[in-house]
Parts: sequence; structure tokens; C-alpha cells
Amino acid sequence: MLAAGNRNMENGNYIGAVNDYSLALLTDPRWAEAAYRRGMAWAALGNIEAALADYALAFTLDPSLVAAYVARAQLYAQRGDAEAALADLAQAEALDPRYGEIYLVRAQLYRDLGEATSALEDFNRAVLLMPQRAEAYLGRALLYEAEGNFTLARVDLNVALALDPTNAEAYHARGRVYAAQGDSAAALADYQKAYDLGLRNTALSLDLAELYLALGDSTAARRTLNVALARDPTSAEAHYWLGLTLLAERDYDEVVSEANLALAYQPASAAALGLRATAYLYLGRWQRAIEDFRAAYALDPSYVDALFGVAQAQIGQGDRQGALATLEAYLNAAPMEGRNRAAALALRDWLASAATSSAEVTPTLVPPTGLP
Repeated sequence: MLAAGNRNMENGNYIGAVNDYSLALLTDPRWAEAAYRRGMAWAALGNIEAALADYALAFTLDPSLVAAYVARAQLYAQRGDAEAALADLAQAEALDPRYGEIYLVRAQLYRDLGEATSALEDFNRAVLLMPQRAEAYLGRALLYEAEGNFTLARVDLNVALALDPTNAEAYHARGRVYAAQGDSAAALADYQKAYDLGLRNTALSLDLAELYLALGDSTAARRTLNVALARDPTSAEAHYWLGLTLLAERDYDEVVSEANLALAYQPASAAALGLRATAYLYLGRWQRAIEDFRAAYALDPSYVDALFGVAQAQIGQGDRQGALATLEAYLNAAPMEGRNRAAALALRDWLASAATSSAEVTPTLVPPTGLP
């Protein structure tokens, strides 16, 4: 009966597994592993309370059942109770410090908590104890990627895919790493492989769209984003990226519409405000551009390019003195290698010379780059 339940678990028949493990417990009410495994089946079905009850029963029957502590820790982590999860993992480690699953689960929890150093230590232990476990390499690779260490991330992802060539998440992650390293062809191939293996999430669509835009293929980007929005119409990021795509196609009224939708689902988005402000610049709606750029800068003070946008809108309004002051503020705040710095210096010089001239010459619009 236990073996039958295990087969049902492997085949995704979780109700059948619950029935098999229940029969096993009827045969032997003190069968701790049957209680633990039924808890896993309940968890797979989303019945968290029944799962926790079965794990508690397993501990009553066998307090040394390490796997049950790890399984319950995963449930606690999913519920956002990190303290309870870490307590169960500590208990499991005290019982069997060479049980590799402890470190994999705890590393993932530490990563989600933003404790990168502790996460890396546990991922290293997981790899050492479970060298054939693809998830351990994938988890460590995601940590390396987040730290910007793309070389080590790619090494681990290559190992993960060698161990599990059907891991769509690993292909997606390696595609991101290739994109970060400037290898667009390899990135596109890995994104496509992830898609072929069944990955259908918004994150993959956004990464694909960003890559298509970088390659200058706005049509493919728009198609990808429309599919993502058909799947999830409330995705603020997808609306934002569709707006960027439409910006590349110079459809500025539609850019405003997509930015509005992004802001409807994520009102405090400096990126969406900056996008809409840029469209307003092209449309000559100067005051609206100023308001949006200032609001974006208030939300994200690192978005100093917003000040450059404000200055251009002020020029459009005929407010040269205001533009000059805003440009000075931008140049003081922007890094020396800022992408708009040269244009801002040229604009400042033009304003300074225009102050002593009666000529009415308007500089070419240079929308701010580097939307947050």
C-alpha cells in the first residue's frame, strides 16, 4: 500500500495516494512514514491543515523522522512563517546533519529572506551532499545571478541542465544569463527551449519581449506581450513593456494607454510614470510630462533622468530659466557617465547662449533614456 501510494504520488494522482496511505495506516496505525507521506499528498492537493495534522501524527509516532521535519518546514515557508520553518530545519539538522534536503530547503528560504551569505553556505552544503541534484545547482545559480556573478551562474546552470535536461526554469535562467552577457542568440535559444518544455509564465514573456526589443524586433515583442496579457491582463510589468514596445513604434497615444493600465495595477510605479511622461514629451503635452516626471523622481530618487525630461518640457513651455535651473540640478545629481549627460550639457549651453540672443530656436527633443 505504501508502494502504491508512492507510485500515485509520482504520477500526480494525489487523491489516490491519500487513499493508499490511509489504507496503510488502517493496516498499521503506528506507521510513521505512511502518516508523513499522506501529509505530503495532502500538501500537494493544497490541504495545508490536513498536511500539518499528518506531519504532527508522524512526529508522535517517530520523533526522529527527519524528512517530515523538512516537509513541514516547506509548508511553513510557503505560509510565510520563516521562524517556524527554520526551527523545523534546525531540528532536522540536529537529527541528521548529512540529510542534504535540509540545506536545499533552508538555502531557498534564506534566499527569499534576502540573506545571501547564509543561502550560499547552505547551497554549497546541498551541492556537496547531493551532487546529482539539479535543484541544488539551479538554486545556487539563481543566487549568483542575483549578485551579478554571471560566469559562476552559467557554470551551475550548465551542470543543472546536464543532470536534468527537461528543467524549463534552468533554461529560462540560463537565457537571462546569456542576455546579461550580451549573447542574444544563445539567450533566445534558451528562452525558446524553456517555452517548448512548457514554461508559460509572465516572467519568461517579459524577458523574451525585452530581448526582442534589444534586437530591434518590436513586432515579435508586441506579439509576445499580447500573449502574456491574454494570460494575465492585470500584469503591470507586461503593460509597461508593451508601452515601451509601442514607444519604439512611435505610437505615443497607445503608450499613454498602456502606461495608464500599468499604473492602474501598480500605482507607485516610477517606471510607468517615466514611460507616460516620455510619451507626453513626444505629444507636446508639456505640463503633463512635467507632472509625471516629477512624480516618478519623487518615487525613485535614483531616476535622475526624470529631471532631464522636466527640463525639456519646460523648454517646450517656453520656461528657459526654469529649464536651466532643472538642468543644473540634473547635472549635479547625474553620474559622470550618465547616458543623458552630454545632451544635458549641450542643452544647458544652448540655453545660456539663447539668453543673450533674440533668436527663437528650439533644440531637438531628446527624451530621457534609462527608464527606472
